[in-house]
Amino acid sequence: MTWSEEEYIACLRGERRRYAWVMRRYGGLPPARAREAAVGHYPYEPSGAPYRGLVFHDEAWH
Repeated sequence: MTWSEEEYIACLRGERRRYAWVMRRYGGLPPARAREAAVGHYPYEPSGAPYRGLVFHDEAWH
């Protein structure tokens, strides 16, 4: 699948938001640490990166 930049960014933000929520709720992390963990788990990949966005096959709460 080829992602437009807008689609990719929207999906990335959503995955990060859900991941951070799980890390706060079930991992007990404070908000700043949960956001940091989410960015680490879902880093931005440049448009030319091979397999860009492949991690999105499972949602963050999976």
